[in-house]
Amino acid sequence: MTWLQENWIIAVVGLVVAIALLWGLFGRSKAEEAAPPTVAPAEPRKPLEPTKPDIVAAEPARFKPVEPAPAPIPPAPPRRPRPPKRRSRLQLQSKPRRRPPSQRQPATICGC
Repeated sequence: MTWLQENWIIAVVGLVVAIALLWGLFGRSKAEEAAPPTVAPAEPRKPLEPTKPDIVAAEPARFKPVEPAPAPIPPAPPRRPRPPKRRSRLQLQSKPRRRPPSQRQPATICGC
């Protein structure tokens, strides 16, 4: 009961929506109540006859001889791995060298 006292607006809106949906569902005019059709449906002049298929004598089939399947292609031989690239002297010299452990700066937490 306290929910209804606090949320009475939600309850009223829910009831209005429910009534509107029920009115739309059951308030439609029935088939008898709708206006009668203005033009009467046309009746066929004569009853429909089942159609008979035209059977035409077929020529004898001319089958092509079955060709043998081509021979399977053998798998390619595995490739040899490439040798590593050779570096020039300039590339080897431009690589920075690491300091020995005795000359390194001590590591700090903040990276200062």
